[in-house]
Amino acid sequence: MRISCTNKLSFSVVAGKYSGSLPQLDKGPYTEVELGFLNRDLPDENMKSGAIYKNVPIEVIERIIKNNGGSVKSLENLNE
Repeated sequence: MRISCTNKLSFSVVAGKYSGSLPQLDKGPYTEVELGFLNRDLPDENMKSGAIYKNVPIEVIERIIKNNGGSVKSLENLNE
């Protein structure tokens, strides 16, 4: 799923059997997910645009969204 924040930050979040998530199952709830393809660097999180980061805690994803003005697209579907 692509997450878009109100300040134009966007990135992809993937969770499932073949991704860098915990648990590595096709159904959540997930405690860690794979984050990738940021459209810009996030120096506060030490993350570069275009890179893929495995096993990123959900709390970090939530912090990124909060620090970038909230999300236009929700994370709720990720834990279904």
